Amino acid sequence: MLNLLWEAEKSEENMMKKTMMAVAALGATVAFADGIVSSEVVGYTSKDLTKGTGKLSMVAGTFNGVGTDGFQMNGNMTIAGIKGGTAGAIDSDTLLMWDPTQAGGAGGYTTFYYYDDGAEAGWCDPATDDYVEKSAAYADGFPAGSAFWFKAIDGADKDITFSGAVEGADYVEPPLSEGKQLSMIASAYPVALQLNDTACVKFTGLVGGTAGAIDSDTLLMWDPTQAGGAGGYTTFYYYDDGAEAGWCDPATDDYVENSAAYASGFPAGTAFWFKPYTATGRTIRFNKTF
Repeated sequence: MLNLLWEAEKSEENMMKKTMMAVAALGATVAFADGIVSSEVVGYTSKDLTKGTGKLSMVAGTFNGVGTDGFQMNGNMTIAGIKGGTAGAIDSDTLLMWDPTQAGGAGGYTTFYYYDDGAEAGWCDPATDDYVEKSAAYADGFPAGSAFWFKAIDGADKDITFSGAVEGADYVEPPLSEGKQLSMIASAYPVALQLNDTACVKFTGLVGGTAGAIDSDTLLMWDPTQAGGAGGYTTFYYYDDGAEAGWCDPATDDYVENSAAYASGFPAGTAFWFKPYTATGRTIRFNKTF
C-alpha cells in the first residue's frame, strides 16, 4: 500500500495536479490535504512482513524526517506487532544492515535490536546499547533508500511503515561496495521502480552478457515463498548482446517490463542485492520522477 499526502502552496495547485496524475499512473494512492501550508511532500509506505519465527524480510526506507536529511528508526519507522526484549538481539525483533567493511572486507551485519522493558521502548545500536539516535554514527538518521533485513523473533503478524518527507534531491546515488562485493540497495523515492527506464533509474558501467546470470551483473530480490517457505532469491540479470541491452526476468528470459509480474514495476520500498560480475566501477542513480 502506498499513500502520499501532498502539502503545497495554493499557488502551486496546477503543478500539483500534474504531479498527482504522474504518481497515480505508477500505482500510488494520492490525497491532497485541506489547508495547504507548505511545499514539502509528505506521506508513508507500508509493507507486510514475512510471518514466522526467524523469518526474514528485505525492507527499505523511502522517506526522510520532515525538515531533515535521513529517516530515524525511532521516529519515521513503525512496526505493527513488534516484539521487544531486554537482552538485545536474543529476545527481540532485529534489523540487519549490511556493512561491506566488516571482517576485513568480507562484509558482515550491524544488528539493531528493539528494546522494550514495559516502561520504554525503541530501536538500539548494538555498539552503544542505547537508542540509535543517541549514537554519533546514526544521529542524523539513515539516508532515504537505506535497506535492511527485518528478522522476526516470533510468529506474530507484522507490517512496517516508513513515513516522513520525500527526498528533495533530483537524484540519489547509493554508495556501492568496492570490487565484486554485494551492495544492498533501494530507490530513495516512494514510487514504483522500472529497472529499464532511465528516467527512473540510470546504471553506468554495467557488465552484461548473453548467458543469463552466468556472465552478467545481477540484482537479487528476496522471495520468502521460495523453497517451500524457506525463502530464496529471484535473480535478475543484465542482458547485452551489443545491439540491445536491459534487465531481464529469469522466469521469461525477456526484459522485466515484458513480464506480467513486473509490468507495473517493483513496488515502492523494494530492496535488492546488487552483485557485480567484475570489479570495475559501477554507479546507480535513482531519479526523482514527480
